[in-house]
Amino acid sequence: MRNTHLYLFLFAIVFIACNDRNRDVRIFIDLETSKSGSYSDLFSGLDYILLSNTEDQFLISPSKIVFSKERIYVSDIDQNILFIYDKKGNVIETLDSEGEGPFEFKTIDDFQIYKDTLIIKDGFLKKWIKFNLDGKVISEEKNIFLRGKFFKQESFTQYYLNNDSDLVGDRVIRIGNDGSVSGFIPIPENLEKRLYQNHVGFLKIRDSERFLFNLPFTYEIAFFNSNGFLDQLKQYDFGKYNFKNDLRFSFSNLVEEFEYLAENRLVYEIGNYLPVSKNLFLMYVKQENGGGHFILMDEKDTIIYQGRNLENNIDGLPLDLMPWTVNDSSVVFRTNSNFIYDNYKKKFKLDKNLIGVKESNLHELVYDNQDIMENDNHVLILAKFKE
Repeated sequence: MRNTHLYLFLFAIVFIACNDRNRDVRIFIDLETSKSGSYSDLFSGLDYILLSNTEDQFLISPSKIVFSKERIYVSDIDQNILFIYDKKGNVIETLDSEGEGPFEFKTIDDFQIYKDTLIIKDGFLKKWIKFNLDGKVISEEKNIFLRGKFFKQESFTQYYLNNDSDLVGDRVIRIGNDGSVSGFIPIPENLEKRLYQNHVGFLKIRDSERFLFNLPFTYEIAFFNSNGFLDQLKQYDFGKYNFKNDLRFSFSNLVEEFEYLAENRLVYEIGNYLPVSKNLFLMYVKQENGGGHFILMDEKDTIIYQGRNLENNIDGLPLDLMPWTVNDSSVVFRTNSNFIYDNYKKKFKLDKNLIGVKESNLHELVYDNQDIMENDNHVLILAKFKE
């Protein structure tokens, strides 16, 4: 039975004209011009962080990763556990889905570090719980939404509700502390009910009050101003490598869909779109059967760099990874320790004399953790961005 407050919420919603052509910008990107590149084209160094486990809890499926005040926060999407690490990857605390009682949660739809507070949103129990940065519970509040991403600020909260048209007709909504409700970017008919677990969520632009959201199943990036209202909707166009809307979701199963993508070397969606500075953005585009493209642009979408299948020439370890998130001036990649160890043994010998390379701590990582590198631990790779 639906919550009465939800009816009032829907009745009160104010539609903001996101189709204003002054806000919408279409940018063509020719993937044919991508050149073979190297990590050193974009990055000055690599810092590997091995994430540890406890005796009872193992990180299995890392999703959202946030760095804040000497801490690393990682949500496990399969187990609904939030792991809190120190900056070296040692577990400090874990917040587990224990039940349905007060100050307990069943699911982690999303989490956010807001000022000195850690907020977990539980869609199953329709509430969010607030903790301090060490994981000690502070309070809990009701939240009417079943699922979705959120971005809390002083005077409003932004939501992405997974294209659920039963709730609202827009992909992103803003709820002000004064009760005002605004909707942005209508849900296309073919995307209704197409759920997607976005591992990044809303991203604040570095040294700015603006923030952005990479809209799943599209080539669109939504930019919002400091008050949470839509600033601009950028629509990227990959020409003949676009996955046309009349074909998208027309296949009977995902196997057929991705076979078609690979045969035609199409782009399914923008893999990631990361603000690496106030005025610079790194887009990662996975072209099926065509490799991964790293495209660096300024705020006016002038392309500064465009490379394909970057070679790791900083420490020589073969890496073919999608950028996962961003931390200040570093782009963050994620992989498994056994993947690193297997590739390391093919490339290098275990030799203590290799330790000390200034641009990378790869050799220290492997040499100091030989006994666990073959396990299925997770490793973060912080690639220091060249500004």
